[in-house]
Amino acid sequence: MAAGQRIGTDPGQDFVPVANDWCASVIEEIMEDLEGFVEALDMPEEQKQTLMKRGRVSLSNLQQRGEIAEQKAVVESEQDRRCVMCGAWTEARRGIDPRQMEASRRVEHGAAGAVAEFFTASQASPVRPKRPEKLRVATPARHSWSRVPFFTKWINALCQDPPGEEARTPWVPLDESNFFEELKTGLVLCKVVERLVPGVDLTTKGIYHKPRTRATCIANIEKALSVAWRTGVNAGNMCTADEIYDCKVTPVTRCITEIFEALQMRLREVRSRSREMLTSMNDRLVPTGCGLSKATLSDRGDSLVEDFADCTKIMALLVSVGRASPEELLALAHAEQTGSVRGNELDGLLEENARILSQVLEANGCPVLLGDKEFARPPPPFPDTLLLQLHLIWRMITSPDSASPLVCLTGSLAWPVSGAAGTDDVQAWMQLLSMEFSSLEEAYWSWCGNMSGRMSQSSFLRATKELQFQGDTKLVWDTLNRGVPGFVSVEDFARPELEASFAEILRSNSLEDEEANLDPDVEVNAEEAEEEAVEEDQNVEPEPGEEEEVEEVQVDPVEQVEFEVLLDVSPGPREISSDMIADACRKVHDEEPRFASAVEERTRLLHEDLRKQQELQEGGVVAARLVAAASAAACAACAQAVPLEPSTIEAGHDVLDQLPAMPEISELVKEMEQAAACGPGEETVDHINSLLAEIPPEELPAPTTSVDTQVILSDSSEARVRLQTNVVDRPDEAVPALVLELWACSACLGIEASPMASQLVSQVDCSKVIDIVQHGPLSGDLVFEILLIPGADFLQVDPRSLAIANTAAREGERHGPSELRHQSKLVDTRQQPSLFTEESAERGPLSCQCTFAQAPAWRKREAANFFDELRILTQFVQPKESNS
Repeated sequence: MAAGQRIGTDPGQDFVPVANDWCASVIEEIMEDLEGFVEALDMPEEQKQTLMKRGRVSLSNLQQRGEIAEQKAVVESEQDRRCVMCGAWTEARRGIDPRQMEASRRVEHGAAGAVAEFFTASQASPVRPKRPEKLRVATPARHSWSRVPFFTKWINALCQDPPGEEARTPWVPLDESNFFEELKTGLVLCKVVERLVPGVDLTTKGIYHKPRTRATCIANIEKALSVAWRTGVNAGNMCTADEIYDCKVTPVTRCITEIFEALQMRLREVRSRSREMLTSMNDRLVPTGCGLSKATLSDRGDSLVEDFADCTKIMALLVSVGRASPEELLALAHAEQTGSVRGNELDGLLEENARILSQVLEANGCPVLLGDKEFARPPPPFPDTLLLQLHLIWRMITSPDSASPLVCLTGSLAWPVSGAAGTDDVQAWMQLLSMEFSSLEEAYWSWCGNMSGRMSQSSFLRATKELQFQGDTKLVWDTLNRGVPGFVSVEDFARPELEASFAEILRSNSLEDEEANLDPDVEVNAEEAEEEAVEEDQNVEPEPGEEEEVEEVQVDPVEQVEFEVLLDVSPGPREISSDMIADACRKVHDEEPRFASAVEERTRLLHEDLRKQQELQEGGVVAARLVAAASAAACAACAQAVPLEPSTIEAGHDVLDQLPAMPEISELVKEMEQAAACGPGEETVDHINSLLAEIPPEELPAPTTSVDTQVILSDSSEARVRLQTNVVDRPDEAVPALVLELWACSACLGIEASPMASQLVSQVDCSKVIDIVQHGPLSGDLVFEILLIPGADFLQVDPRSLAIANTAAREGERHGPSELRHQSKLVDTRQQPSLFTEESAERGPLSCQCTFAQAPAWRKREAANFFDELRILTQFVQPKESNS
């Protein structure tokens, strides 16, 4: 007999239940899930047994009701089937602890949905469906669709246009049924990100306002996602632009949830301020006798639902501030009524309470994000959804009377397109700044305290607290910050629109001061007060003794002279010259005499440094030409002096004697000038002139004057050292010396100084450098070895410097350190590992090994250029008669 076949012809005859194996199997699967769910609950064993007993009875009734419903065909829609199947779960859930309410609700929806699908399949086809592998708690798609109503209302409330303002693209409210289709163009996401992230402007420029192709839509989506990524979202919850365009329900819902939690709840500090908000609500509810529970005040999500499920406490808050009438509060079902009912009757009372509250909130201009059933059962992500709704209600309660929804949204939910939220707070903050600084840039450098160009949030909050600012400091910080969490640059802090507002405040302050100084009423009142005082003095008849005292005082009047302290030297013993005083007391137009502040001095030094860098860049062409000319001359001289056949150097001969004498740079330039003036001269100079004439100055290579390396010390350890060439004056000679300076960090060498301080540890005379040898190719472990004569270091840090200083100084062969270096408190380098290593021979040269084993390829090329140029320069500064 087919399912639903009628027995008999009498209309009043009962229907005979027909056994359905598939329905029994579904009930069995649900019972298995119920047993597993109850076993996982945290409750005593007796309560678990009672719950299982209720579940068996309810499932037995469910089976009978399901078979009868199938035969009578009274199930008209899937929603009706779901309600029928949820009956057993509604009864079984009464014994569950409130902490497990959310998990129970997920099991309920999953079981009901699964059974409803089986009913639909069985009515469509008499064939028995396949047994499902496993009945899950809830399918991802169903769980995602349960969040869509809340997200739709949230985005509509967030992105609605402010009243009285005409937007370029008017906001069209989203439709819940078309939620994922609306996200395909990327315009909605750009609008959401723009409202939540301060300083972001996406809808006016940089996006496609009418995207019609896949490429334009994905470009808009990626623009919004890139801004969201910079705010610190969880990478595991984000999705790609293609998934949003293809309307993938599960990943897109997970991504929107992450944007809601990261940008709305965390960035806008709704979650962090929830405890403060609940405490303030409790302070207003306690006098009415319906305060919040202690668990709610300690951030317990389940207690939060219990306190606000019947909406009576929210309505009591509205009545206390005059936003609702007492009649509307009395219209709600209170705890006495809701505590005595169960099941569908209780759900109906709670829904009616939520409906009345929603009407009151909409009448007051507060966005309602939760539906009638969602006040008692907030949708995921819980408890953020309920906290945001309470936050909007609290903002509406504490704000001035206004029917605009922006009253609730301005503080923490929405930001204007310009990113200047909290205009009153920003204006008040600038007003305080105008009393101490003349520009925002000056305030930035005064607060920043360093030259890195970045100010941390803690420094900003500390400086704002010193100003005694009473507004929302976090709101001002978000206005200044351009999406980089924790830091703000000078470009964002003093951007043009903020500087214009600050200049307007300064102008208005100056006008007010001028009006106060030139107010005629004030002057007239002061003159009248003086005349009245003079008349009173004349009317008073003084005694004879007093007249004599007055006459004596009038004979010798006391003059009062006020001096402005320009320079106070009383606290310290330091001497201040007259030049400093004259510099401090100079006047420019109407400027008050004062010393330059630290900010002004730092700015002046910064501009001076930029000017010098520009001069170096402009003069770098000349230096490059000299290096190119020296290189060409060296190559030509070597080609003429060194024979083509291989030469052998016997043992005992000095290597320097075999090298040709290279001309100095000054002699080379002199020869070039003579050759240019006298016509065709030597072939070498003509070759250099033709070479320099053919190559444009901008194409010549820039010289490499410094390089960072790791130097192998005498104890086989490594120290990071910076090599650079420099020209210094000799102590007793008029000709300067070309030196190779070694700068090292104090911590690397164990010197007791500032850990980050760099110190000059060696000055090597380039005229005493024997050779520079390269070990290894550029693609491998590159090492450069500098061979030098003992005693080449001016600072005497090489191992033989003390012996040479004691013996050679008397013979006139070597000068010791200058008096200035003796006064600079140099450390005793004899006790430290040496930068130079000794060869095996007694009079052999010293070596300094610079390794670039772990350096990147670009640094190795830079090192090769540096040592090639150094090799050429050392040949030019060699003495004409080389010493062994």
